Parts: sequence; C-alpha cells; structure tokens
Amino acid sequence: MNSDEAWNRLNTVTNVAMCRWTAARPGYKTFKLERQGDGERAVYQIFIEETGREPRWFDRERFDAFWKRWTEGKRNPNDYRNIGPAGGMYKHAYYMLPIAAALEVGRDAQAKTQKREFKYGEKQTWQMAVDAVRDLGGTATIDEVEQYLAKQNPLFKPTNVRPDLDLVSVNAFGRANWSPNCRPRVVDGSNPFDLLFVEERSVRTYTFYKPEIHGIWELAVMPDDTKLRPRRLDIQPTEKAVDDLRDEFESEDEFDPNNDTDARTKTLGAIARRQGQAGFRKALLKAYDHRCAFTGCDVEQALEAAHIRPYLGEHTNVVVNGLLLRSDLHTLFDLRLVRINPSDMKLEISTKVKGEHYQAIAGTIMKLPSAITERPSVAALKWHWSACALNFLT
Repeated sequence: MNSDEAWNRLNTVTNVAMCRWTAARPGYKTFKLERQGDGERAVYQIFIEETGREPRWFDRERFDAFWKRWTEGKRNPNDYRNIGPAGGMYKHAYYMLPIAAALEVGRDAQAKTQKREFKYGEKQTWQMAVDAVRDLGGTATIDEVEQYLAKQNPLFKPTNVRPDLDLVSVNAFGRANWSPNCRPRVVDGSNPFDLLFVEERSVRTYTFYKPEIHGIWELAVMPDDTKLRPRRLDIQPTEKAVDDLRDEFESEDEFDPNNDTDARTKTLGAIARRQGQAGFRKALLKAYDHRCAFTGCDVEQALEAAHIRPYLGEHTNVVVNGLLLRSDLHTLFDLRLVRINPSDMKLEISTKVKGEHYQAIAGTIMKLPSAITERPSVAALKWHWSACALNFLT
C-alpha cells in the first residue's frame, strides 16, 4: 500500500479504540484518532484516553515521512528518531505504528470479504433478512420473514431471523450482542448496520428506519449495564419544559422586596452556574482568545462555557468538548436550534429561530483556537449535529 492509499484509508480507523505500541507488552494505553478537515489539508488528532495528556497530531507531511519508514519495514519507535518535520516522530510512532498495522489488517480483511462465500450463498443471513423485509413491502413481522425465507431456501434456519433483524434495528435492545455494534456511536442511518426500526404493535414488527420519522438514536453506555444500549438522542428540550422549570424555580421561594442580600446572592449564583465551571471557562477563554466562537463578541461578561456533549462529570470538562459562546447563542446551542456542520465548521441556524440577526450569521465559519490541540472534537460536533436533526428538517 502506498502513501496515498494509506492516507485515504485513515477514515476507516478514526474513532476506533487502539492500543499504544510498547516493547513490554501489546499495549496498555488506549487512544483514538479523530480527523479535522478533508483531503490533503486534513489534520488527524491522537487522543490518549487514560491520561490527561494533550492530543498529538499529524498532517499529510508528517504522515508521508512516517509511511516511508513503515514501508521500509521499520516497526520500532526508535526507528523514527530525527525523521520528518519538527525534529522527528519518535513519540508519534508509539501511536502511528498501531494505526499503520490497523490499516494493513483492514485492507487484507476487505480483500478476503470480497472473495468470501456465505452459508446460503453470496449474502450473509442478516442481509437476506433485510431483503425479505424489503420484498414484503417494507414492513414485516418475524413470522412473515421466516416464511418468506423458507420459500427462498428450505434449509434456512428460522432461529436466525430475529437475531439478524435485531442486529440492524436501531432501537433493538440487544443489538450490542454483535460485534458491529460494540462501540458507542450516533445512529442516524449513515452506518450500514442501521437499517431497520422495531415497531411494538400487537406483534413485533420491523420497518425501514427513517431518521425524520423515528428520530436520531445512539448506542450508549448505560449505568450498571455491561453492554451498550440504544437511546433516543434527539428528544428536544422544548420551550414549554424550560418554562415549567422556570415556574418551578420561581415558586420555590416567595419574592421578598426587603431582602436585597438574598436576591444578589441568587442572581450572582445563577450567572456563575450559567457561565460554567471556573477552570473549564478559564481554559476556553484562553483557547478562543476571549471571543465568542460564533460571532467574535469580546464582552467577557457575556461569554459562557458551553459543553458540546452534555456535562457528565469532570472528564467532559475538557477544552475539546467545549465552545466559548455568547450567552444567547449558548442557550440556542443547548436547545439544539444552532449547530456546527463538522465537515466545514459553518454555523447553521434552525428556521425555528426567528429574527434577522440570527439568520444573518448562518453560514459563517466558526472561529477555531490557534492551537490545534484545543480545537473542538469532530466526534463531539458530529454528535451534537445529529442530535439537532429534527430542528433542521426541510
């Protein structure tokens, strides 16, 4: 595989957990690869998961320098000292060596798959089950699929049908029992195993998945569960829900016009909570040069630390999972009425947002931190972009 082929195949190993190279044992630090940009200008970031280290990165120039040594049979980080730009790639090699190995394995597996014959012919059993649903008009029960496949091939085992249908059904509870669904991901129809949707009628029924009808889902880690489970992602925070919460908070305490101290304390507390945790906000202010990522607003008192993926503890309080936003845009971002297109970093405004000011900034390119390691996670932006889907239907 030459450098061009390898570079173009990097997308096959992005967001996949891999183990760092070590001479002592096969691997003890996991990491993931994320891409920013496209084509020759793409930049890949290496996120080391079990440590607090800043991500490493490489562009096409660094990758070409590495790949040249890889094709020469160099398989030890020491082989990459003083190689490539910026004084060598010794530390990068601890992560790029496993990436290269994964690329080679993936290519070999693809070649084998193309030649493979399956038990009942050229298609796997789950593909036959999906074809049956399609041929039955796009909606079918398990019994109907079994009967259809039995006519096509009398040797087909009917016990395969439900597992095969659940494998490719976005909301099937047990779909993580199969390897294609063993890693967390957004389920929006872009994955080849996200094809069907289970409708719980009087009889369990399968139909073809349509995100605009069935919503956006994700395969997510659940508390006290050893497997990933499907979870609806795009249940929108509605204005009514916000109003109900506001009424609840206001009713917790009667207004006392004589208690100025209590009022000031509550007001300052509300501002502090909205602006975000001190350390997180301080890091974002520095990364974004004290300016709103969407508008360039430099009124610091109006700038807030926004999470791209919701706050789930200290591990989500990292710069790559945050944006520095003007307070009104932070609210719209959390309501999923404003989003960033990960492919070009352009701002998108839902048509539900009325007002010339907001529609005027639609299409502007988000201002990124100058430090590559502080730029927002593409995977997190994709998650948020998908979660906004129902507010952006045309």
